[in-house]
Amino acid sequence: MEEQLPDGTNIEYSYDGFGNRKQIVKTKDGQSTTTDADYNAANQLVRFGTETISYDANGNRLEDGKYQYEWNEADQLVSITRKGESTPFVTYKYDEDGRRIQKNVNGVITNYHYQGDSLNVLYETDADGNVVRSYIYGENGQLLAMKKGTATYFYHYNAHGDVIALTDEQGNIVARYQYDAWGNILSQSGALADENPYRYAGYQYDKETGLYYLIARYYHPTHGVFLSLDPDPGDADDILTQNGYAYANNNPVMLVDPDGKFAYAVGLYFVPGVGQVMLIGTAAVVGAYGAWYLGKKLGEIDWDHIKEEHGPKSNKKMKDGKKPKSKFKSNRTLKRTTRATARTKPVRTGRYGRTIHEKTFKRPVGTDTRGKPTNRVRVIREPSGKVVTSFPFYIGCNKEFPISMSRLCNYSLR
Repeated sequence: MEEQLPDGTNIEYSYDGFGNRKQIVKTKDGQSTTTDADYNAANQLVRFGTETISYDANGNRLEDGKYQYEWNEADQLVSITRKGESTPFVTYKYDEDGRRIQKNVNGVITNYHYQGDSLNVLYETDADGNVVRSYIYGENGQLLAMKKGTATYFYHYNAHGDVIALTDEQGNIVARYQYDAWGNILSQSGALADENPYRYAGYQYDKETGLYYLIARYYHPTHGVFLSLDPDPGDADDILTQNGYAYANNNPVMLVDPDGKFAYAVGLYFVPGVGQVMLIGTAAVVGAYGAWYLGKKLGEIDWDHIKEEHGPKSNKKMKDGKKPKSKFKSNRTLKRTTRATARTKPVRTGRYGRTIHEKTFKRPVGTDTRGKPTNRVRVIREPSGKVVTSFPFYIGCNKEFPISMSRLCNYSLR
């Protein structure tokens, strides 16, 4: 891949057979600089230029050239410490669904409040509970505006979905940004440029660390990789999707990864009566304001039903009254794996046009009806795209029982 920056710098990227970015050559005014990168057998970045990078047994980054990272038992990043120091300068807290609900930077606390079960931050509060910022979204979840005090500021995007500007209610530009293909900020200007937390590809940017928070994982734009391993093993016939650390399959120009688990195509399409629009996944966005859907999107998800029937606290039994229903190990795992599974191609179609989706993950997601750990998830969707149920299962279900007895394997098409 080759990239031309606004200042005339030319960048060439080279890759190995697993999609790892092995070399970066920057050339400006005839002068070139080269940065080499090394990876181990697990596709973990272990050297970037002069930086050495290490990981724990679960594949989480422990240390690089600038920081030391601490993770909890759920493989969530909980603190970052500058090298040479002993006290973290930033700490994080998460809810049971795995969403970040608090960031503490040198004692300055920001609490995040979400829109229901979605991944959209509705508003932020400080340590005293005062609302600092609130956000307005379109029907497709696109961030449209930020409210701060009595003022409203509007987001403007390029075709890739990057936030390139914010304007006030009079149309004055209060923030402007430029990025390279990987999300590194090349320049920013304007009174609100530093305060606005949403930047490249619409991701939440942590200015104190230079990392992007993508819900499931943190992304390092300079290194071009995630800090932790993707729980999704990828597709068996696509080696690039099996790289657990690569950002957007190492194709940042054409793909985005809003939740750190699944890369979406991005591009421009022509819609009759609308004109040229930006397509991110299945949501087409005109400018920053209008929205149209192309194709079947990931529809509503019945989280209440899934939690009640297969959540970690569920005590539900199968219809025989003896076997327990399969259970996810946590609500965070329930949501992450349900979304990832629902986005796969259906393995078959059931009654009433419902589609069945199945996915195998690298780690156990919960227990099956035998009470044994399983790393497989099955999702059932309506023709409209709505997810009606999701549950862990074991492969023996498909072999041991006919479809007519599928209830024994949590395989109800209802």
